[in-house]
Amino acid sequence: MSKNAPMQAVSDYQKAFLTYLESQSFLKEPENLYAPIAYIMGLGGKRLRPILALMGCDAYGAPIQQAMPVAVAIEVFHNFSLVHDDIMDQAPLRRGFETVHEKWDLNTGILSGDAMLIMAYQALEGYESPVFKSLTKMFSKTALEVCEGQQLPTLSPSTAVYIPIDVFCTYASTSYIRSTSSTTRYSQPLLLKNFMMISHQNDNIFQMPISN
Repeated sequence: MSKNAPMQAVSDYQKAFLTYLESQSFLKEPENLYAPIAYIMGLGGKRLRPILALMGCDAYGAPIQQAMPVAVAIEVFHNFSLVHDDIMDQAPLRRGFETVHEKWDLNTGILSGDAMLIMAYQALEGYESPVFKSLTKMFSKTALEVCEGQQLPTLSPSTAVYIPIDVFCTYASTSYIRSTSSTTRYSQPLLLKNFMMISHQNDNIFQMPISN
């Protein structure tokens, strides 16, 4: 954990992330493009993936603020995948509320989802090279694997599909340290390894005493 008053509770990481997330502006013009984005980003959820990014950063002794853009990128990407996933599943509800394509329309859901994918990459633009290159390379790899994983259930319903973006949470949150520190010895963060394999088919197996 970080040498500077490490946070022990998951709720601490969640609170820190939500404070940062609320400082981000998702609602802008044209409204019919960005209003659906602000809507889905405001529907809550446990925010597990950005929390994992902050935990990984803290575990390697870096201030969690350095990982906030990564955490936002992960959360925006995750919600982008939900928008398109709901379209594919023809789902009427998400977290108890109307899905984006139901509240607006199918074309808006597709286009706003596409915009969210771009915004996820934009969230990483504040990092300098070689950190930026490392992050975008891992992000692209795992994003493609999410698409591949999403397609697997259509081939075999019994196939266990794991979300690779959660692996990215660990590597991305430590990328800053690995790329810039000459004193920190980096190895695969085994501490968080068990948290990474969150099943796409059984997302509710990961239960935490934190608010939605």
